[in-house]
Amino acid sequence: MFKTAAIKKAALLSLALAAAGCVTPPMKQVDRDHVYHHYFERDRQLAHSMVVSPFFRDASRRLLLEQPPEEAVMLVTPRGQPIVPGKAQEVLPAGTRVHVAEVAFPTAWNAIYRIMTPAERTWVEMTVRNRSGRVRYVLALRPDLDTEAKYRAEIDRMLTETDVDAEVAQLPDLDRDAVRTREIVPGVSKRALELALGATRYVSPVPGEAGVEEWTWRSDAGVHRKVVLRDGVVEKVLAPFKPAPRPADAPAATPAVAAAAAPAVTSAAAPAVTAAPAPAASAAPTTPPAP
Repeated sequence: MFKTAAIKKAALLSLALAAAGCVTPPMKQVDRDHVYHHYFERDRQLAHSMVVSPFFRDASRRLLLEQPPEEAVMLVTPRGQPIVPGKAQEVLPAGTRVHVAEVAFPTAWNAIYRIMTPAERTWVEMTVRNRSGRVRYVLALRPDLDTEAKYRAEIDRMLTETDVDAEVAQLPDLDRDAVRTREIVPGVSKRALELALGATRYVSPVPGEAGVEEWTWRSDAGVHRKVVLRDGVVEKVLAPFKPAPRPADAPAATPAVAAAAAPAVTSAAAPAVTAAPAPAASAAPTTPPAP
């Protein structure tokens, strides 16, 4: 009896979120159809390595992330606390072969079944070759995508038709280890760094040093990770840090920032949820903590 009442309450909450506009921005149905048919029932490979975590309370799915689960802000409680989907379970390396089983856009109807999950996001659901098809691996796309071109650019950034697996097999041992674990150490090549963590927009030359670049990845929670490369090879890996805003132009805290600053709670302990704001389009992958 209690369980039925709880499910009804959660379903009503999901519908309320949808009605309040906590869904993906509207897009023409023809564009949705194009996105759906471009990926549905297609084979792809992971373009870069991904972290696997539980999919909140959904035991039939796993979440694929480009950052540590504790830094992924997808759901928050009414008090602004981020709800952690679960602990990192493994890494699926770049080149992992997947089959796209579904591209599920958010609707008021399926929000009923997306209880305690990022219901406002489009889910790209996949099975992994040589693993049970009963478990779906999900890319929960950013909720601010509103055109076919943006959808395809975001999905193609993570899923590719290129034979990455064959490329990884030809890498030196140090590079292959980086791709397999997402752990970056000095000596890793630029290409292996891209395959392990994904490309980043935040690349800047180091003043006064020829051939030296600094690459930065930023998580939803605002944690920065920096890697210094010299002549296309990793020279230094800096410790993760969260930069403080400059006093002169520090903006007021947004819900996402406030959520990141609050103590995190697990999905099992959260009584109610609110969709977290979409991360900035430039948000980029990060490396998970060492197991």
